[in-house]
Amino acid sequence: MQTIAARARKWVLLSTLCLCILQFVTSARADAETLTFDDLSSGPDWALIQNGYGRLQWNNFGVFNGWNRPVREGYRTGTVSLENVAFNLFGDPASIGSGTAFALNSAYLTAAFVNGMQIRVQGWVGTTLSYDNTYTVSTTAPTLIQFNYVGIDRVTFIASPSSPFVMDNLVVTVPVILDSDGDGVPDDEDQCPDTSPGAVVNEHGCSIDQLVPCAGPVAGGTWRNHGQYVATVAKVAQSFYKAGLITIHERNAIVRAAAKSDCGRRR
Repeated sequence: MQTIAARARKWVLLSTLCLCILQFVTSARADAETLTFDDLSSGPDWALIQNGYGRLQWNNFGVFNGWNRPVREGYRTGTVSLENVAFNLFGDPASIGSGTAFALNSAYLTAAFVNGMQIRVQGWVGTTLSYDNTYTVSTTAPTLIQFNYVGIDRVTFIASPSSPFVMDNLVVTVPVILDSDGDGVPDDEDQCPDTSPGAVVNEHGCSIDQLVPCAGPVAGGTWRNHGQYVATVAKVAQSFYKAGLITIHERNAIVRAAAKSDCGRRR
């Protein structure tokens, strides 16, 4: 009798889980959004994709005008809609995430230079790996990948060999959450509210200006001197660079601006 009862409980739990997944998939189909990247500025060459685009957090992804590249290059052949595509910077691993569960539905993937490269796409829930698949893509044409990763909060893309790949028309379902300052981090997880529009933030929703205020350290008090302020800005800017949130040129420009400021100077 215990075996029958245990099986019954297992069946109830499994049925409930299947129902939850079915409900999520149904709502995902209704609310799915296609990110074409065409509404982003690629700058004179390329630009980082900022947190908040598509209500997602972006790490090590850039945006590029594929039509500016040679005809046989994957950046060009991988362009599906209009002109912009996303790519992983320097061929390194890249990721997208959200403060709440979302669905990775599909995307067009293309190898930028290495024909037949493989892209490992992992879907995570916290530290638990829920999905793990590898896809082979070419440089000659985009491949439509139907991921159907449901209920995840982070997706990592790892190219093998380490080389850039192109992504276009990414379809995701991200629940609408309260994000008052529009930085891509939900209010209930945002440690730095009222971020300036367009400012780059870390996973806690904090910009460099918020982490290193001109008036003095976040912990309180004032800067001992100008050098302490500049050194702190340099340290935080380096952490943003290592996290793939800003480029090395942006990091250097931020440090130069801090050095030229009056923050921490005695008046």
